[in-house]
Order: sequence, then C-alpha cells, then structure tokens
Amino acid sequence: MDAKLMAEIIKERPLAFEFSLADPLAATDDILISYGLPTRPDEDSQPLYYSQWKRLITQRLKFIPSKTGIVDQGVSSCADSQQPKPTFTKSTADGKSETWSGAVTQRDSENSIRHVGATWIVPQLYPPADQNANSFDFGLWVGVDNHTHGDDTLLQAGTVHTCKVDSEGRIEKEFFAFYNLYGDHFTRVDGFPVNPGDTVSVFLNLLHVPKLGANYLELSGTTWAWIIYVNESVGSYTIRCIKLSSNETEQKAFKADSAEWILDNKNLQFKLAAFGSAVMFNCFAVTEEGGEVTIANSELISMVRDGVCVSRASRIGDQAVGLSYGGIQRKGGNISD
Repeated sequence: MDAKLMAEIIKERPLAFEFSLADPLAATDDILISYGLPTRPDEDSQPLYYSQWKRLITQRLKFIPSKTGIVDQGVSSCADSQQPKPTFTKSTADGKSETWSGAVTQRDSENSIRHVGATWIVPQLYPPADQNANSFDFGLWVGVDNHTHGDDTLLQAGTVHTCKVDSEGRIEKEFFAFYNLYGDHFTRVDGFPVNPGDTVSVFLNLLHVPKLGANYLELSGTTWAWIIYVNESVGSYTIRCIKLSSNETEQKAFKADSAEWILDNKNLQFKLAAFGSAVMFNCFAVTEEGGEVTIANSELISMVRDGVCVSRASRIGDQAVGLSYGGIQRKGGNISD
C-alpha cells in the first residue's frame, strides 16, 4: 500500500461511496485506496492474500460512513464509543490460557507482520446453564502482537458477542465490531451491522508513513493501522485508521512479530458465553518483505479454567482454525437454535 496515497485518503476522510466499478480487477492502486480498499497483492508470491483481496473487491459493497470520520488519532481519543478495558493473559508453555484460544503464527524472519485477515460466520450464543452470573461474552478477532517479546502492544480487530440475563430470566443479546490497542479501552465500531449467521471478514493492515513533505507534515513519521470490516451477508463495509506511533521509540516498541486468529473472553467481569463452535477461515498474514505466513505451523492455544478446557482450538488445513466450546451447554436446548 503506497504511503503517499494512504496519506491522501487519511487527510480526505471519505464520507460515503459505493464500490461498484465495472471491472474492479482492473482498478489502479490509487482508485482502490480512494475507496479505502487495499492495493493489489502479488498473485504469485501472495496467493492466499490475493484470493481474499479478489473476493473482497469483486463484491458490490456499500460503504458505511462513520459519523465523525474514519481517522482515530490514537485509541484514547477515538470517535466511536469506548467499552471496558479487556482482560488478557499470556499463554503458558503447554498452549493454555485463561482468557483466549486460537492460533498464533510467528514471523519467519526479522520482517514484521504487515497484513493479517480472516473470515468467520458470526456464531449464536447463550448463557451457560451452570452459571449464576448475568453477563456473558466472547470476541473473535485477528491481531498483530509482540508475542515473542511479551510486550503489551497487541492490536486486534474483530467482532464482540454479548448476552445478559435480567432478573426475570429474559436474555438480551448484542453483536458489534471493535478494535483495540492493548492497554486501552476497546472501541466499538458504531453503525457496522453484525448479526448471528452473518459472514464477516476483517483485514488489518499496517503502514509506516515516511516524511512526505510539507503537505503531509502532521502524518510524516507515523505508523498507522488500516482496518477494513466487511459484512458479506449484508454487502457493506467500513474502515478505520488508527495512529499507532508518532516517534522512533514507539515504532521500535511495536515489533509486530506475530499474527493471531483468536476467540477470547474480553472482560472477566463477563463470563464466557456458550457458543457451540466457530471457525475462522481464509486466514492469512503477510510480512514486510511480502512473504506469506500461514497457520500450518502455528501455535494452538486452548482456553482452560479450573482444569476445564472451555474453548479448544484445532487446525483445519493451513487456512482455518476451529474453536469448540467445552463448558456446560445451554440448559434445555442446543446452541444452534
């Protein structure tokens, strides 16, 4: 993705448009970026990324504008609504975590991860039968992390699924897209539709904007996350741009040495909801030099609490990770109804 073209789109902050070109595969990079979409990957060296890019741009998608613009000058000053800070625990050597499960793939060289993405069908959820709590949730997301170094600079984007039970036993559910730079509140992407059964894709792209001259003074020397959310069932998409760093120290801190495809319990004040199963497919990651990283040799993490595996991760080929709920299911019914 060209830094100067991205700087232009960040400055212009597009409000509304429909990507409906007669031949989208023939679109130039500047046209794609003007729609907030990623530029063309190399079909030969990045076949996984290319196939997902092609699937994305050949759909007739309607852009969903943000009421206050697509640009977030740092997570703490976000335009969208803030949610409680997430709880996150590192995995142990035997592939277990109290708060998350899924797949983590390390970069195979000194090149940072620059693109990561996946697709999933939004699962249904219910409160587990054995819980007396009244609030339950889980999130599905793709992320870029300093997993090897243990630094708390995780960037994640995906969907959150919550349910609450009132005093009379009635269940209220909510589904929404979000992003988060670890250590701050996670941020809801307002206006983007998320419903059970929807096919949702998330593409997370990192780009450093070099010194580009006086017209781009406020953007020069910064690192940005460019996140694209697509609801393929509805035929709509939205984008968010998040400034990750503005100086050399911050850039060095954000190493981006791993790609992640995760289901987590975002807030331990909310118990893990019963979700049956979920699959994150079309998983890909691309390094700074352009090489692809798959989940074929990824580390699988399962969520274990009090000796019980409540979310088990399994590898499905080299492009998908399965997640199976292992807690007590919904009382008197099954999770799919």
